[in-house]
Amino acid sequence: ARAKASDLLSQLQQLQNAAASSDKDRKKLEDDLAALKKALDSEKERAQKTAQETVAKAKSAAKLAEDQIKQAHSIAEDVRKHAQQEQDKLRKEIGELFAKLAKAEEAGKAAAQKLQDELGKGADKLRAQLAEKDGVIATRDATISELQKKSKGWRKRRV
Repeated sequence: ARAKASDLLSQLQQLQNAAASSDKDRKKLEDDLAALKKALDSEKERAQKTAQETVAKAKSAAKLAEDQIKQAHSIAEDVRKHAQQEQDKLRKEIGELFAKLAKAEEAGKAAAQKLQDELGKGADKLRAQLAEKDGVIATRDATISELQKKSKGWRKRRV
């Protein structure tokens, strides 16, 4: 019985040693687990901070891009309006030039008609003057012819 008790005592002591060793291992594992949790929490916090910074930078870049797009649209609209104003100005100038050209053509036609009328009157006047001179020449020729006849008649009488 003593051997059995001693055997049981030895087994009990081994179990206690194993339990103590197991408690030490458990304590070490719990410490390792706590350190891992702490490292994980630290890494998680760092990742969240990085993610927040990245989101903030992305939002800032998006806002900047949006502002640049708005500015580009504004500039494009200003350029379009300016081009439209220039186009309207050119159309107005072209219209004015065509109006001036039409007036000039009318004035040219009127001047040409007036000149033609003046030339017609001048030609009629010249024809009348020529007819008058032809009459004077005819009268002169008739007078010369008559004077020549009279002169021949006087010559015959003198001879």
